[in-house]
Amino acid sequence: MHAHNNKLLFLISLTILLICSCTIDSTSPSEPAKKEANSIAATRKMAPTESYIHNFMETVRQYWAFSSPLDESMACTIDVDVSPDGEIVAYKLIKSSGNKYFDNSALNALVRTQRSGVRLPPPEPLPKGLTIIFNLPKSSRR
Repeated sequence: MHAHNNKLLFLISLTILLICSCTIDSTSPSEPAKKEANSIAATRKMAPTESYIHNFMETVRQYWAFSSPLDESMACTIDVDVSPDGEIVAYKLIKSSGNKYFDNSALNALVRTQRSGVRLPPPEPLPKGLTIIFNLPKSSRR
């Protein structure tokens, strides 16, 4: 029973929240460099799995694009399987936002990430996949 609880805790720790934004960043040229430096520093302080999840989220975020949704609080949940060499091998919508266009934009982000050839090998084998929730950050909600 103890091993089952450890596996469950590990799977729960792999559940991630992917917050993506389609807003245009109007920062000065020096601000993105500062953000990137802060992101790199934060990543170095994380455990290997946390660092992997952070990098995975940042990569997929680059490929997500959508029109402004009707309900800005909508979210969809997708299970993602990643191979040991970092390839996205499968994904499945497990909870719809209720808007097929929003759901498709999230699925397409994974398709575009997969087709880009980007591979992010996990530091350790993932026993199941990652669960990603696509939604808008509160700062872009009205």
